[in-house]
Amino acid sequence: MEDQGKQPFYEAQPNIDTGTNPDGTPAHPNFIADKNAAEKVAYIQKDQGQEAALALEAMLKLENDTGLSSNEHAYISIMKGLVAEDKYPNAFDMRTDKKNRPLLILKDDDINRVIMISQRGVFRMQPSGSGSDYRNFDLTPFLDLNNKYVGAECQHIKNPTQKEYIQGSLIDINEPQNRSTLKNAFEKVQEYQKTHPPENTSKPTLDPDSLLKDL
Repeated sequence: MEDQGKQPFYEAQPNIDTGTNPDGTPAHPNFIADKNAAEKVAYIQKDQGQEAALALEAMLKLENDTGLSSNEHAYISIMKGLVAEDKYPNAFDMRTDKKNRPLLILKDDDINRVIMISQRGVFRMQPSGSGSDYRNFDLTPFLDLNNKYVGAECQHIKNPTQKEYIQGSLIDINEPQNRSTLKNAFEKVQEYQKTHPPENTSKPTLDPDSLLKDL
């Protein structure tokens, strides 16, 4: 019989359904208790990579953030809806900025028509005088601003020494014509991405049996 005065030889484990420790504290800060949401994040990670999965995870967390305004909550819901399987799952690059704010960038080949969506709204990015593609820049300083027409110096993601003054204007999606224009752009990019999937650049898994036959 186990001595009641001694500590058990095993430790109580976290509850995998709620993501909490036995004392009720969160077992992991990034745990997603909603199983359906967790499955969506896992699917996105498999299909589009870790960066996209982190962006979706950030959207899910912000849904319950009481510090956001009603407009910010609305745009988070719009972002999540746009990348849903029945909408435009392939049309956007999903990422987060350095403050873990999610954003979507339309995968349009024309660098003069960059559409970016964040919790602040839908932006049409202004053409770059140097011809740089805004998709390659960290947009944290841009998202920190709260003006209708904004501009900020941003660093290149892979080459921080390269900087670009990025400008953009907020699109009023309450206007039906603007929504129609955006819808046409989203549908066009989704159809193209669906019929032209990106090439798989990952290295093939080693198959020792097949390799040994040739060695």
